[in-house]
Amino acid sequence: MKRAAAYARYSSDVQSDTSIEAQLEKIRKYCQEKGYVIVREYIDRAQSATTDKREAFQKMFQDAEKNIFDIVVVYKLDRFARNLYDSVVYTKKLEDIGIALESATEPITHDIAGKFFRNIMSAINELYIENLKQELRDKAIVVAKKGYHMGGQPPFGYKLVEVKDEYGKRRKRYVIDEEEAKIVIQIFEWAAQGYTLQEIADRLNSLGIKTRRGGEWRV
Repeated sequence: MKRAAAYARYSSDVQSDTSIEAQLEKIRKYCQEKGYVIVREYIDRAQSATTDKREAFQKMFQDAEKNIFDIVVVYKLDRFARNLYDSVVYTKKLEDIGIALESATEPITHDIAGKFFRNIMSAINELYIENLKQELRDKAIVVAKKGYHMGGQPPFGYKLVEVKDEYGKRRKRYVIDEEEAKIVIQIFEWAAQGYTLQEIADRLNSLGIKTRRGGEWRV
């Protein structure tokens, strides 16, 4: 009977342990049907597969060297790696020590055709991620141009007000904070007069003007 290691992963805080349980349930069912016994389960939470710096992932490879299991089973190949390079490199590492990689939901054979299919799927997964990144960048630019909040603390001189966008969705928009704007204008005037950043910070502190967080100005 083959000894199996189950590897599950979800990539962000938007997902949850429910995603992990769904993956493991599918993996366990697959192993039962194949007659494999699961001897280890490795789980990475809120970890992207675009990097190999995943704690459970690396622990799995350390254990692989100890001959603890014969096969690694994932829910889908994109749980293992989402770029072609990592997929090829880490699958080869497993193969070199006699361990196979299988997907509970994708038919991967261990012949040359199976390797070809796996590489094609890995390339598709990488393309998906790169397209998604580009779409998110494009969306962020559009949102920023409209003055909507992108997260984090607004710059000094601005505040956030809640508005409805053109689709009726509630958003927060940057607007000028009139009181802080006076200070910002003064800072630019001092800079135009040749004051250094340290001198400007000292002046603000001497006037008792606090930062957004109520502290002193520092360079």
